[in-house]
Amino acid sequence: MKYLAIVALILIATHKSFALPQCAKRLAQITDVHVENIEINHSRSDLLKLFGIEEPSEVGIENISQTSSAEIINKVREKNPDAFESAKKDIVDSYAEFSKDKGVTPLAEDMNYIFKLTGLEIDFEKLIGPGKMFESRTELYRLVLKTHKSVKNAVYSELSSPKKRKRIEQAVKQAKGGVIVTSAVNGAYVNKDAMDALLALAERKDAIIIIQVVNLETYALDPYLEKLDSENKRVFLSIDEVRLNEYWNINNTKIMAKQINTLMGLERLWERGTSQIIASPQLRTKSVPTKDNTLFPHYLYTTGAITDPNYAGKLYVSKRTDSIAANDHVVGALYLEKTQYTKSNFGLDIAGNFHPRHLEFLPELKGFIDDGILHTAANTLKVHTDTIVLGDLHEGVTEQYILQELVPLIKKYRKYTGNTNKRLKIVLHDAWDGVPLNHHNKDKSILLAKLASEGKLDIAKSIGKMANTINAILEIDPYIDVVMVRSNHPDWLVKWLQSGSYMRYPHTAQLYNELALAATKGQDPFEYALLNGINGGAKVNKYKRVVFPQGSFKVGPEHRPVEISEHGDKGANGARGSINSFVRGTEGSVHGHFHGDERNNRNVQVGTLSLKEQEFNKGGFSNWSHSIAVISEHGDIQVLIFDRGEFITQPNFKPTSKFFNEGFPQVTPTIKPPSVYNGAGQIDQYK
Repeated sequence: MKYLAIVALILIATHKSFALPQCAKRLAQITDVHVENIEINHSRSDLLKLFGIEEPSEVGIENISQTSSAEIINKVREKNPDAFESAKKDIVDSYAEFSKDKGVTPLAEDMNYIFKLTGLEIDFEKLIGPGKMFESRTELYRLVLKTHKSVKNAVYSELSSPKKRKRIEQAVKQAKGGVIVTSAVNGAYVNKDAMDALLALAERKDAIIIIQVVNLETYALDPYLEKLDSENKRVFLSIDEVRLNEYWNINNTKIMAKQINTLMGLERLWERGTSQIIASPQLRTKSVPTKDNTLFPHYLYTTGAITDPNYAGKLYVSKRTDSIAANDHVVGALYLEKTQYTKSNFGLDIAGNFHPRHLEFLPELKGFIDDGILHTAANTLKVHTDTIVLGDLHEGVTEQYILQELVPLIKKYRKYTGNTNKRLKIVLHDAWDGVPLNHHNKDKSILLAKLASEGKLDIAKSIGKMANTINAILEIDPYIDVVMVRSNHPDWLVKWLQSGSYMRYPHTAQLYNELALAATKGQDPFEYALLNGINGGAKVNKYKRVVFPQGSFKVGPEHRPVEISEHGDKGANGARGSINSFVRGTEGSVHGHFHGDERNNRNVQVGTLSLKEQEFNKGGFSNWSHSIAVISEHGDIQVLIFDRGEFITQPNFKPTSKFFNEGFPQVTPTIKPPSVYNGAGQIDQYK
């Protein structure tokens, strides 16, 4: 039956009235896969037959063997415009028919196969280009969309091909600086200033840029994106899934551009320990609790967008979501910087990895700030880092080696500021762990005995160590101030005083009386203990450089403020804190408390600098991360995660040939064989 159908199609093709759309319709019935690498022996006479022209002389061609395909097309356009337009319409209709039936636009090989079924040997690529039937695939695609509305739901498959997937894989391997991932929203124009700055940053970092299409809606993309994709060796417009290595995956999950909670429900998907990057015009982060968090943390990131917000729903009810989407839209990107290669990590043979950090576009500066340096299209400029917010410090259970690595980073940012009087604020959350007053341990006799034998239950000595840590931070540079955010762990001291429990422990009576007296005078007992010392213990030496915020404390410019005075334990109206309470209550903020990384655009939750595994959290699942937040004087926020002994990859780093394990990177096509689409499938509740 199939062969009879093909014969019938060939007979149709030889008829003067060429019927390509019917061929495409029949093709949908008799093929179930995309056709790749079909060999086409281009025939000039078959090209004429496409226009329904039997004799070359009809369009003024004397020697067809010496006439190029472009010349044939132009001759037909000039001599027989009706035939030219008719054939052009046939191709548009055929293209649309295939797209409607398969859910994806046809590849060049698919169109070649359609021609072949009609008895014509025509290379579809010969019809595309300046002066030919279609100036570009974009022109053809837009013409199809204009005349066939149903094609809107089809994916533009030219963004994916075996050749392009190989190019991306090779580019990821060769880019010494790593990968910058951003996204594009259909129906919106590229922000040229941002794109120029991102291109310059990629060039300086020796990185590549992958632009993922949001929601795979490819039907109204800015043509400039295709131009970049075809002309710039560092830019790849993509709809495919890009598995960078065992731990990082650029995902092709469809997320609507206007979706308010972009990461909702995605925590449960995919292999644990393989962090996922989702194309969305927001800057979101979420660290997911897993069993192997210490070795293989699991993050969800969104990319921001390189297109400007343009949300204009036609329905009245869309106006609300349009406003929300425009407000949440961030021109930005996620930079995955290649880390130092180490032969082993926690005793495991692991190759290189990536440091993730968001890039936020600053319109007034026409650039992005990364690692303390402003990148514009024209140049770079070292900027003043105004504030560094440390993840919860928890003096007493702090990972000391992380503090050691933090010192050179702080010195570097101070050096970038130059010889000015601008000050750098180091913000501490849960600065003191309060081990001697930890109420969670009150019934753990063996643990308390162990802590006592180690001298960790002495309140005065414990607070004295906290004072020494603050002194050490102040000694890094004379232009550093420390901001002590009121937090729940230091507040255990207040609860202890309120409880009157000193009566059961006479050896603390003197300490209790001193602090209680300070509290009755309206002083914060923890602040008093740090600044004055207790029982002859250490105290803060340069108290004028230590700030204890009593109310709102914002940094950054007026048009981009960042609130840094809240720890995160308290929400609205006495409720428990959450990042959503900060989104509702501030324009931008950085807080701690939860020990895991989370971001909702300009509201950021940093992790901790304490031990990831402690007595009370052994077993179960964890999403604790070691991270800090860096805020420049321009109010942008960048989170740096400590990994492989560093927050930032050191200069002049060159990945070794062993950076990628075998099989990586790997690009997986989003477009599946049409047999996947042909099945009835599950009933869609939204139809």
